[in-house]
Order: sequence, then C-alpha cells, then structure tokens
Amino acid sequence: MEIAKSYAKEIKQNFTKLYANWLPNEAIALGDFGYLRDGLFNKEGNLKELLRGIEVNEASPSAPVWYKYRSVSTKVKEFSPQAQANMNELVDINAGLEIIFSNQNSIFFNAPGCVVKSVDNLPRFTQQIINLYNAEQWNEKYVIVTKLLQAKSATIIISASNNSSITLEAGGQTTIDLADVNLRFKVKEENNIGFKITTESDIIPLIGFHKLKKGFFGFRKPTVETEYEGTISSSQNEWDLIEVDDVIE
Repeated sequence: MEIAKSYAKEIKQNFTKLYANWLPNEAIALGDFGYLRDGLFNKEGNLKELLRGIEVNEASPSAPVWYKYRSVSTKVKEFSPQAQANMNELVDINAGLEIIFSNQNSIFFNAPGCVVKSVDNLPRFTQQIINLYNAEQWNEKYVIVTKLLQAKSATIIISASNNSSITLEAGGQTTIDLADVNLRFKVKEENNIGFKITTESDIIPLIGFHKLKKGFFGFRKPTVETEYEGTISSSQNEWDLIEVDDVIE
C-alpha cells in the first residue's frame, strides 16, 4: 500500500484539485461517494442509492487534453531504427523508450486524449445532501466524485527501488509521439518496477471531489463544496461553495 500512498501524494502535488484513481484502471463513476484517506478514495456507494429519483447529470465533455508528468529523478531516452542506423548499430524494427528511475516510487505518467467529465447539476441537490446529514444518513467526511478524467490511452509506471528501469517498444512505429492516443507499447525489458500500465485505453487515472463542509468557525450550516462557486449566494443560504483541495501530508 506504500506505493499507492506515495503515488497519490505526488500526483496530488502536481495536478491541481485532482487526485489519483487507484488503481488507475479501477471502475469509478460520477456520484460515487466515500472516504478520502492519504489521497486514496475508498468508495461507499453512489448518490443514486441514497437519493431516490436523483439523476447525476453529466456536463458537456471537454476537448481532449494531454496530461503528462514524470518525477524529477526519472529519465527518458527514446531510441528509433533511424537513429540506430545512423550509428551503424543493429537496427530494431520498432521505436521505443527506455525509462530510468533513480529513486524508489518515482513516476512516469502519460495520458493523452483525456476528456474531462463532470457533474452538471450538483448545486440542484445540495439541499438533499444536507437533509441526509441532518437525518444522520450522511457522514460529513464523505467526498463525492464530481469530476473524471478519462484517457484514450495511458501509460503509468512506478519504480520499486532506487535503481529501476523499463524498456517499452512501440509496435509498427519508427518514432515516438507520446501525445498520440493510438500509440501502443509493449514491455521489452524491466528491472525493479513496482507497478505498470502500458497504453491502456479508456481508463480514468484522475478524479476530482466535493464534500460536505461546516460553515465558518462552525456556526453556519453544513455546506457541499463544489466548483460552482457563486451560483448560490451566501446571503440566501449562508453556504460556501469550493472544490475539495486538501493537502496530503
């Protein structure tokens, strides 16, 4: 579990208001709720199970975005048939990458073609969540999944030691374009790798949350944190509306 906690912490530090989905290919849906511990989401259920007749509507998806990250100690070397031919070396058929990790739990994260999916109607049922809380059917520590980043292709690799490496081969490719959603890797060689996903399609590596929150200094009513800041005025209901962005210690 240590590798998951370390991964979650580093991802959170480098992607604003987004958390790691662990495992990165774990099934998850808008409206899922549960606990956020050490940056890791533990699902308890979905809002539809508690709020009968409620619809968790999805906003229009965003344009595709390329999310990428690598730890400071991580080095990436591309090799191609053309480059090898120029050096009079034995020519391989396919291009590839060699990724070298100098530290344990270092990360290589590449997710092109990410589409952001988010809850469209959260402000419309916040009062229902407040009612659940008042009826002691909702834990104020629950977080709600309100944003998903679905990647057309994702490669996520985590080292297991201070001296780890992996070589990936791209079938049918003579050069490497990490922004290409159609790029497909296979593992050619690895050494001390703790976790790996190689160009897996349609996974959700990153998620965002809202949560119930008590008012300022504890005197105001519980509120549901949301990105829709300003859609409900504080003078109407004395609610604060902000996204969850807790720092992981």
